[in-house]
Amino acid sequence: RRLAFFGLGNAAVVAREAYHKFLRIGVPSYTADDPDLQLIIVNSQLQRGDVLIAVSYTGESKPLLAAARQARARGVAVLALTNFPRSSLARLADITLQTAVFQEHVNGEIGSKRLAQLAVLESLYVNFLVREGNRLRRGLARVNQALGTNKYRTPLAIHSVSSERP
Repeated sequence: RRLAFFGLGNAAVVAREAYHKFLRIGVPSYTADDPDLQLIIVNSQLQRGDVLIAVSYTGESKPLLAAARQARARGVAVLALTNFPRSSLARLADITLQTAVFQEHVNGEIGSKRLAQLAVLESLYVNFLVREGNRLRRGLARVNQALGTNKYRTPLAIHSVSSERP
């Protein structure tokens, strides 16, 4: 019924992107990158039948593990998105989706980990749309139309500009 997308650091950016997608199609959703807010959401907004999507490359982030443990105690399903299938988060989760990114960048950062996480969450979103699309179409069209009011020109108007030279 409701979704919560949690991550810390780079994973918070991934969680927020997924939150925006699901909120846009009318799925009641939450996100927070602050550990205290994550615990507040788990304990005041989520209940049995809801899902916490926990994004963590290592699967060992203490605050995220605390939120996942409290969610499980409340009967909330936990979906882990991690790179390590034997991590604490993966062992705690009801469902684990795994990325496979190990190439380090020159500065020691694994730059492609965010892209892999985004790809997995995008596939969840697309599959949800395929399954529930008919039910969501009108709401999505309404949101897209409303967002168009914030644009100077619509994308269609930009593409339809004449290519003739003056």
